[in-house]
Amino acid sequence: MKHPSFLNRWGRLSLACLLFGLAVPCARAATYTWVGPGAGWSTAAHWTPGGFPVGGSTSSSTVLVFQSSETAYASTDNVTAAFVLNRFIFEPGTGTALTTISNGNTADSNRPITFAADGEVGPAIVQNSDGAFRVQGNGRISLSDDLTLTGTGTGLVTIATIVTGSKAIIVDGGAAFALTGANLHTGGTVVKNGTLQVGTGSASILGSGALTLEGGRISSVSVNTRTLSNEVNVATGAEVAFGDTVNTGLLIFSAGATIGDHATLKATSGLTFSGAFTTGSNLTLAPEAGATLTLSSLDIEGGVTLDLQPGGSPVVITGALSNSGTAKLNFNLAGGEAGEVYTLLEFGSTTLGYGDLNLLNGNDRLDTSFGVNGWLIENGTIQVALIPEPSTAGMLLTVLGLAGAGARWRSRRTRFTRTATTNALFS
Repeated sequence: MKHPSFLNRWGRLSLACLLFGLAVPCARAATYTWVGPGAGWSTAAHWTPGGFPVGGSTSSSTVLVFQSSETAYASTDNVTAAFVLNRFIFEPGTGTALTTISNGNTADSNRPITFAADGEVGPAIVQNSDGAFRVQGNGRISLSDDLTLTGTGTGLVTIATIVTGSKAIIVDGGAAFALTGANLHTGGTVVKNGTLQVGTGSASILGSGALTLEGGRISSVSVNTRTLSNEVNVATGAEVAFGDTVNTGLLIFSAGATIGDHATLKATSGLTFSGAFTTGSNLTLAPEAGATLTLSSLDIEGGVTLDLQPGGSPVVITGALSNSGTAKLNFNLAGGEAGEVYTLLEFGSTTLGYGDLNLLNGNDRLDTSFGVNGWLIENGTIQVALIPEPSTAGMLLTVLGLAGAGARWRSRRTRFTRTATTNALFS
């Protein structure tokens, strides 16, 4: 394993400070780089430079650096006293084989690895390597301050041990992290950027606090279903992705979800909100093909855009679909293939009533004179049929028994068809 120079260590530390946007100097940090070849932390020769606290650490300025290697290796915390540090830094080395960092202590609360702030420099796990890292063991990770998971590397970092404490876990950076322990931290989990994967069958995988989504992606660690019991808060204007094309396990959020104005929820694999689902204005729901997005209910106050490109999966609503009576329901019809019929929305034995129905993109728009509270759908499915007609065509609402403009009607299957006919029915 390479032995980084003193200058390189200081350069990395300065970069870490810049990464957190801090102007404070990092000169007081005590940085130790793992060199092995044995496994135990308590052997001073396994670290460079000398002076590693083999008897335990009480200093929040301690930083531990591990490099990826061409062969898998383990590094074990066998220090029998409490160990306080500011961060782990995972760096590129000679290869990308799995590095395992084990907290060999018991779950005794007097001997966890504690992440703490060093002055204004918050604690972090920084992944700048393309190699995979796994933090595991019987000993727990304790949060004295909010822990940021960040970095620019492509290797997955799995935190398999139990996280405790009253602070939050924050994912913010381009790297990918996985939480797989039955975590007990109470400060919540925040995803700002990057990727967070969730594993195990524990509903408390994200601790007992709320899950706040400001961006990035959250998915299962595998193809297996993951149920999470945390309240979900999506920030105003956030664009959040759920699932991915490899780890396609269904994500189920069993508690309530509150969605900020102008938020976008993208689903690459299955996504279910089984609790109350409340949103402000202009929510965009965008499930990809094969990704079913299911809501137990949808309460719209200021309008919603169901950004459902033909070829994607429908949004399924199993309970009430309601609104203030003046909101608009929009369907984005970009990317359809002529001659095909696409299902956009499925709902059960509930009533859908909206002020205006809009079909977006170009001239494909239902005339708004259809009226406030001018239509009603019950027990049905909304489909769009795209047929090869001029792009300047209007939209014709085709439903058996439709009497005229502003009529209220019911249908088990509602079809909006692109046609050369103008909007005469709605003028």
